[in-house]
Amino acid sequence: MLKFFFSKNDKILDAKIHISEKPSFEILNSTNEIGDKELILLALLIYGRFLRVEISKKERFELISFFEDYYAEFRVSNDMKEYTESINKLIGEIAKTKNSKIDKTILLRKVKNGNIYLDMGVVNVRPFSTIVYIVFKAVWEKLEYSENKVRLLEAFLTLGRIYNKESFTMKSAIDWPNIIVNDSIEFDKPLEYRINF
Repeated sequence: MLKFFFSKNDKILDAKIHISEKPSFEILNSTNEIGDKELILLALLIYGRFLRVEISKKERFELISFFEDYYAEFRVSNDMKEYTESINKLIGEIAKTKNSKIDKTILLRKVKNGNIYLDMGVVNVRPFSTIVYIVFKAVWEKLEYSENKVRLLEAFLTLGRIYNKESFTMKSAIDWPNIIVNDSIEFDKPLEYRINF
């Protein structure tokens, strides 16, 4: 079954994550399918993988709580631009690692007539949440529309809440991000509230 799953796919994105005191995320190659929607899905797949493989309950709880708090404060902020800039600067600091220097290739692949999934192999870095922070910040900066930055944050909130209700398997860690991006987020409709950034 797995052999069939992984043999019938198309690569749609090739990226590199650099984990160090100066972390970065770079898209090396992509098809013309990559836009805000696919970038949000990439970030969610990384987050879903973290929630599935991280053995520390404390690490998972802290990361889920971080994005819940981020969203709650964002919604009541008088200056959303200033607030998000300060939090994303904090994320940049959290993502730094003093004792690790790793370059890791990340691929997005699409099963024919199916989901997009993450192909990145094993990453030996602690805390693994470092990768989640690096990719979240990079995707936020690459998103074309401000509304989609909000959708990214809301998607992280949603995935964390789903995980709190049910632990992820290898399959559901792929399925839920795809469901959120393809079936839940209404990219063609305006947000239900005003944003000021």
